[in-house]
Amino acid sequence: MTTPAAPLPQDLAALDDIRTSLAGYLAALDDNAARKRTWLQEHEALIFIAHHWLDRIIMSGLEHDAIYMAASLGEVQGIVLATAGLGERAREKFGDNSPLGKRHPIFPPRLDLPVIPPELPDGLIPAPVVTPDPVAPAPGKPWWKPDWLQKTSQEKETPHAARQRKRQEWQQTQNDITALQSERHYYVDSLMGWMGDALVSENADHAQMQSYQNPKRIAELAAIDHTHDLQKDLRDLQKRVKLYADFTSLLDDQRIGEFTRILPELFAKPDTAFMRQIREVFLQDYQAVSFAEIALTKVKNRDDQLLLFRAALELEPELKFTGLKKRGEILDRIREETEKKHKPLDDKALRLARKKLDEMEAAREDGVKRRRPQPVTLADLFNAAIDALEESLTRRKAAPPAPRR
Repeated sequence: MTTPAAPLPQDLAALDDIRTSLAGYLAALDDNAARKRTWLQEHEALIFIAHHWLDRIIMSGLEHDAIYMAASLGEVQGIVLATAGLGERAREKFGDNSPLGKRHPIFPPRLDLPVIPPELPDGLIPAPVVTPDPVAPAPGKPWWKPDWLQKTSQEKETPHAARQRKRQEWQQTQNDITALQSERHYYVDSLMGWMGDALVSENADHAQMQSYQNPKRIAELAAIDHTHDLQKDLRDLQKRVKLYADFTSLLDDQRIGEFTRILPELFAKPDTAFMRQIREVFLQDYQAVSFAEIALTKVKNRDDQLLLFRAALELEPELKFTGLKKRGEILDRIREETEKKHKPLDDKALRLARKKLDEMEAAREDGVKRRRPQPVTLADLFNAAIDALEESLTRRKAAPPAPRR
C-alpha cells in the first residue's frame, strides 16, 4: 500500500518552478535526440557502404580483414554490426569469441550521455485555492471614503487590488505555460493545459487530465517516449540498410535479370529522396558514375551486360563513364568491348550508345536555343513588315467610311 503524497504548496512560485523544471528537462531530451538524429543522417551513406563491404568480407570467411575493417569504421562500427544481423552472422562464422560478435555501443560516447531528470513532485497537484471576492457592502453604507482621491504612493495595497494584480500575474504565467505546449507529447499538453487553467479557474479538476497531473510521472513518460522515438529512427535506418543490402546482393551474386527488373523502381516518378540516396550511394559504393558503366565493369556475362546496359540507357538521363567527357572517348570505350577476341560485347551496345549520345546532344541544343535569343534575319524582318501591313489594311477595311463634306 502506497502512502499518499504530501500536499504541495499551491502558489504561483511552486507552479512556476514545476513549469521551469519540466521545460528545461524536455528541452534537454529534445536536444539529445536531435544530436543523435543529426549524427545518423550525417553518417547514413557511410553506414550503407560499410555494412555492404563488411558483410561481403565476413561471408568470405576473412576474419582478420573483417576485424581490421570494423576497427577502421570508428564511431559507426557499433551501428553497422548491429544492423541486419551482421554481428550474429559474424558469431556464426567465426565463433562466439570473435570481437566482431561482441556488443558495441550504437552511438559514440559523446552522444550517449544520460539526461538527468530534475527533482519534481511525485503526486497529483491539487488545484490552487482562489480567494473569493469580498461581499458587497450592505445598502445604505457608503462605498467610498472622503479622502479616496488623495491616496499616496506609500499607501498599502487594498486586498481587491492585490487580488487583481495576482490574477494578472497568474494569467501571464498561464500564457507562458501554454507556450510550452507546441510540439510536445499529448500528456505534456494535458499537464500544461491543466496547470494553466488551474491558475485562473475554480473548477479545473477535469477527470481526463487527472492522470497527467503528476509532474514526476510526466518526466518519466517524456523520457520513455524519446527513447521509443529514437529506437524507431534506428529501426527505420536498419530497414533501409537491409533494403540496400538486398539490392546490392543481386549484383554481387550476378543475378542481373532480377537486378534489371528492380532497377526501374529506383528511377520511378515522382522521384523520392530515398531513391536518390540509394542511387547515389550505390554508384559511390561501386566506384562508377552511371549504371551503364556498372553494366560494363561489374557484370561478367556478355548477355547480362547488354541487358543491363540497355536498361540503364533507357532510365538514366545521360551516358557517362568515369574520366571520359567527349563523345568519341565514350564510343571508343564501348567499341573496345565489342572488338575483344574472347567473348566480345554485342554490336547493339555501340548502336544504343550512339543513339543515346545523339539524344543527349539534341536535348542540349534544344535547351541552348530556348535560353539564348536567336539572331534576327532579313527574312524575319520581311515577314514582320508583311504582318504589320496586313493588320493595318484589316483595320482600315473594318473602320466606317468618313462622311463627305
